[in-house]
Amino acid sequence: MSLISLQDSGTSIQATWTGAIANVFLAVIKILAGVFGNSAAMIADAVHSISDIGSDAVVMVGLRISDKPIDESHPYGHGKVETSAALFVGALVSVAGLGIFYHGFVSLYQGRLTDPGPIAIVAAAISIAIKEILYQYTIRIGRREKKPSVIANAWHHRSDALSSVAVLIGVGGNMAGVPYLDQIAAIVVSVFVVRAGILIAWEAYKDLVDTAVDYRLRNRIIQIIESTDGVQGWHRLRTRKVGAAVFVDMHIAVADELSIREAHKIADRVDHTLTDKLDIDDVIVHIEPQSVCRESEHDKS
Repeated sequence: MSLISLQDSGTSIQATWTGAIANVFLAVIKILAGVFGNSAAMIADAVHSISDIGSDAVVMVGLRISDKPIDESHPYGHGKVETSAALFVGALVSVAGLGIFYHGFVSLYQGRLTDPGPIAIVAAAISIAIKEILYQYTIRIGRREKKPSVIANAWHHRSDALSSVAVLIGVGGNMAGVPYLDQIAAIVVSVFVVRAGILIAWEAYKDLVDTAVDYRLRNRIIQIIESTDGVQGWHRLRTRKVGAAVFVDMHIAVADELSIREAHKIADRVDHTLTDKLDIDDVIVHIEPQSVCRESEHDKS
């Protein structure tokens, strides 16, 4: 099966399982290559792959729980469980990166010379290829299914690929006669890892504290509201995310003389257009007479 067909037919669970299996394989390969190839950078990269296995497990649990249907105790669904999983993944990645930095710095400070062998270069090249494929595969599925934890895991794959590039350069340079480049590469690896972890955790944190959707989506929502027949104005537009789901509520103004039934039809048009065109999961529309809404026009900003 080609990579393209995998991307088209895969699911978030499948992508996570595929990544987990690949991470186990790569962790074993990197540990062996680091030990027998005498490479500090490769051992550091192996630690990164081991942290990937932990993040895969967290993402899997988060996906299982977040896919549960709405119930009486969770009227907005279980989406924040997945966001919490993404936050945990980010923290795990950052801690792993700090550990890599510590060991690389201590080795460099103490002046430990290493003599990495060709096996480390082979392992790094294999890791780069596999991890980049996993990134492309996972990010496409995560975006298609709007799964924050899967997208976070995809970037985890990308950070691992980048760290393996640093290992490749470090080991190659060390073999070419540049001392300590192997340890320096391990430190560079840690920077990639910590940065990826912080970005993953920050995106998850924004969702957990009900940050509004980005301005592009908000502007599209406003365009649809204002272009809907019968809408005379709007205010108090609020948006937030619950995991992969997007929730929107607003007040719209309609002509004062309209009946409740006619005003309700306008609200339904706004609701259906937003859910159909923008894939919004839940829309609440409060109806107000135009004369009342004018008093709140300043709330648009």
